[in-house]
Amino acid sequence: MITKEELRIVLQECAAAGLPEHVDDDTPIAMDSFALVWLQHLLQERHQTLLEVRNSQLTELNSLNAIYAFLTKSESRP
Repeated sequence: MITKEELRIVLQECAAAGLPEHVDDDTPIAMDSFALVWLQHLLQERHQTLLEVRNSQLTELNSLNAIYAFLTKSESRP
């Protein structure tokens, strides 16, 4: 399972996709489809972690804490 610190590093590397360069736990993140695809790619490539998000869920991914909760909830499903 990915740690919150590992996720923070990945998110900070998504600055070119429009995400903030510095990400605290509650830094507001406006996730668009480009940023989502880049985040999904980095998570899969570096941590073998799938981030499967429906369009209706995109607005839920609005901070590091929210994305981490989404990931850990997804990983605990069978």
